[in-house]
Amino acid sequence: MGGEIIGNHGLPLKSLRRIKDVIGAFRSLEPNLPASYIDAFLAVALRPGLGPTDYASILGTIQPVASRTLMEIGKSARIRATSLHLVESRPHPENRRQIMYHLTPKGYALAYRVGMMLQGRQTPWEKQGTE
Repeated sequence: MGGEIIGNHGLPLKSLRRIKDVIGAFRSLEPNLPASYIDAFLAVALRPGLGPTDYASILGTIQPVASRTLMEIGKSARIRATSLHLVESRPHPENRRQIMYHLTPKGYALAYRVGMMLQGRQTPWEKQGTE
């Protein structure tokens, strides 16, 4: 990365700060959010419209585990009191027995915010708060 600040024995401090900020964005949803939930969210953000079997392959797990994780970051939380509402499931238009996952508006906003953070930029709504 151009303009990288190097310190602490050659570590890329700017990049590390950005990663810390990104983790903070996810932790703001829930302080103890498991990394597997973040991984599943990013899989849906990067490849929307797939089903649980596809995401299981991407995540390196089995379909029941992927389904449970996707439900946890969606509207059907089993473990926590409130749902995260980051992804939603929809029936496949050609096969009603298949499910496709997409980001919700809340999930899209988080993905956008995280992407902007990694680029070192602020979202438009963050800029409004600083002016």
